[in-house]
Amino acid sequence: MLWYKTDINLNEVIVEIITLEIETVLAVKKSVLKILRQKSNVNELALFGD
Repeated sequence: MLWYKTDINLNEVIVEIITLEIETVLAVKKSVLKILRQKSNVNELALFGD
């Protein structure tokens, strides 16, 4: 019997875990962007290409 495909409670748990992972990844991205913005110097010259 394929219980894992028909168990409604398990589907809810999987959706919740995926949602938490997405929220965690987004929080990390926002945090990294915030740190980079704080550490960046707007007066820095950035050379593009060689």
